[in-house]
Amino acid sequence: MRNARTTLETFHTDRQTYDVTAADLEDLEPSLRQARNLAVSGTTKTFTVSVDATNGTGGTYTISLDAAGIATRTCANPGKGGCRATADSAGNLW
Repeated sequence: MRNARTTLETFHTDRQTYDVTAADLEDLEPSLRQARNLAVSGTTKTFTVSVDATNGTGGTYTISLDAAGIATRTCANPGKGGCRATADSAGNLW
């Protein structure tokens, strides 16, 4: 997730948009080809990127950036793996 987020930010710096495909990110950062089910969607100011966990929890980890620039980290299996059972005050589960 960290590599995907960093690559997204690099793409945005270069092109002023988060409107990118997973294949575009993989071309920019080849290590992302190792990610399980990398998915990305974006607009000029927002994005959502997710990958499936490889730690046996079966969950999907997601980072979303809203138009105000606030990032939220969620996951599909709260309380398992690196995912908190309850969200913190900012809505983050990991």
